[in-house]
Amino acid sequence: MGLLYGEHGFLQWWAVRIPSQIVAMGKRMVFLVGDVFAIQSMVQHITEPIFQDPTWQGRLIGIAIRVSRIVIGLLGQLFAIVFTIVLLVLWYGFPLLAFRGAVL
Repeated sequence: MGLLYGEHGFLQWWAVRIPSQIVAMGKRMVFLVGDVFAIQSMVQHITEPIFQDPTWQGRLIGIAIRVSRIVIGLLGQLFAIVFTIVLLVLWYGFPLLAFRGAVL
């Protein structure tokens, strides 16, 4: 009984510990992508000229570069979230697929 339901049992490991680690990994990936693309900083400085070029071309290029970094960063974060959800679905769904294969 302790092997299945105890503090260190298989079901505790399968249903609680590993999924919480998967969610923690996904959270770290989202924050890492946000840090790499500096999304918050890009939003705060979106209208500042790039390379301190005060001309309208400098502002236009700065806005274009910052908007593209924001979009790419948000897409990366969305990918990390979707990847985490798919991993959780596979983690919980694999035993069902294995059982269905064993029955057939």
